Order: sequence, then structure tokens, then C-alpha cells
Amino acid sequence: MALSCKWRVGLPMRYFYTCLLAALSLLATGCSNMKGHYEYELSKAKEREEKDLATITELQEENREMRNALFELKKGDHVMVLGEINEPGIYYVGDEASLVEVIEMAGGETRFTSRRAIINRGGNRIEIDTIANGSAQIVLLPGDVLYFSRLLL
Repeated sequence: MALSCKWRVGLPMRYFYTCLLAALSLLATGCSNMKGHYEYELSKAKEREEKDLATITELQEENREMRNALFELKKGDHVMVLGEINEPGIYYVGDEASLVEVIEMAGGETRFTSRRAIINRGGNRIEIDTIANGSAQIVLLPGDVLYFSRLLL
């Protein structure tokens, strides 16, 4: 009621009644079409639900693949390379591999790769300088996670 009072205050009564009759006639004719509209909205909702379900299934599959990859990494013989590198992923290293070998396996550094890298070895964080003279002697062991940071411009 409050809404209709607001409309009546600023408009002539004839215009108000015209709008009211138009709304009522639209409502009356729309009632026969409401079932069709409801079915249309229901079909759209089902389509959205199917699309969401497909997306959830894809995400679950990706999650399963990541868990399998992490499980393989935990089993050993692999190093995970992440961050600003051309081909991040999991690489076979056998018993051990040098930092340079792992960088080559991962397709090399990008042009935005910082000279700092981080090795996560059994929960311990080791920061290294990849350009320093001793970087060729850095040995990565199975289960290590190597992260290359991005160069700040």
C-alpha cells in the first residue's frame, strides 16, 4: 500500500488508474503464460546446474591429478619446480641432480626470473642465489621443491 501511495502523490489519478489497469491486464494475460515462463526458467536452472556439475567434476579431476602428482613426489626420485620458469612441473632426478640440470630440464628461466630461488627440503626453507659461482654445485635431492621468484621491476 505504501508504494501505491507514493505513486499517487506525484501523478494525476487518471494516470495512476491507467497504470494500475495496464498492470492488472498484463497480470491477467500473463497468468496463462506463467506455466511456460516457469518451465523456461526451470530448464535454464537445470542447464546451469548441469554446467556447474561439469565444472565441479573437472575441478575434482584436476585435484585428483594434483594429489597423484604430489604422492609421486613424496615417493621419491622427483623434484617439483615451480614459479617463474618456462616449464614448471615434476622432474625425475634419480638420487640427486644439480641445480643447473634441473633448470635445463624445466626449460630454463624466463626473462622475469629473479636470481633468488627457494628450495623446500623436508619443511626447511633454503634460499639460494642462482647466479652465484657456487650455484652449479647446489644439489637437489628427491622430494625437494624448487621455487623461482619473479623479478620485481
